[in-house]
Amino acid sequence: MVIELHPTPDADLTALRTVLDTAANQSQMNLSNISPNVLDAAALEHMVPELIVVLPVEGTVAEAGELVNRAFFQDPAVPGVDHYHVAEVLVHDLRFAVRSTNAAVLEESIAREGILSDALGNYATTLRTGELDVTYTGPLLSDELIQSVQNGIARAANTNLAAVTVSPRSTAGVGVDMANEPAPAPAVTEAASDHNHDAAPDDSDGRIGSGNGSDDVNDAPVDSDGRVSSNSGPSVNGTVDDTSIGPQD
Repeated sequence: MVIELHPTPDADLTALRTVLDTAANQSQMNLSNISPNVLDAAALEHMVPELIVVLPVEGTVAEAGELVNRAFFQDPAVPGVDHYHVAEVLVHDLRFAVRSTNAAVLEESIAREGILSDALGNYATTLRTGELDVTYTGPLLSDELIQSVQNGIARAANTNLAAVTVSPRSTAGVGVDMANEPAPAPAVTEAASDHNHDAAPDDSDGRIGSGNGSDDVNDAPVDSDGRVSSNSGPSVNGTVDDTSIGPQD
């Protein structure tokens, strides 16, 4: 589940993110950055959000909408938010792991050479005893790209590709078989309005809820296909269990 914020032209994005994180912390919820590329064509056709965050796997449309309303639209309202959307998205949620006698040096080598930043964009690393974990939650990766990431890690670790394992980052949820996934719904053009998204048409697959603080989040649409879940490697998931998101381009 992601929250897309569309700020006013003069808004301070850092301040808005701080307000949103504060509200999330009050609910013991961790928010993490994620690429807008996880959004479907309808959302991106509307406008690429300047601020987008992902909720933990158990997050719901109603909880996301309530969080935004509590953060920005209580009395007195926090200025800077034009409107927002809540969307359920399909992402890859992966953990790459490799044995290493010096995981810290390997981590530095990967970061310095940009082995993974070009392929993954955002990623996180965890140092374990004799092992380095690289975790990724973001847009779906092809099999070829996953293998190239394995190759990059193996090369830096002076080992072979088979020594770099790929597994789900989270074991929560139900697996998604991509072969059974329906084709993306046609993009829906949102009706013009004075930022009153109560009048805007819903996406045909119910994936996007939207608002400007006046929406009833309990009526927000929920996907009927349960598209956020986890799978055995590679994982297709909607969870994030680590707020430390790594190097960004």
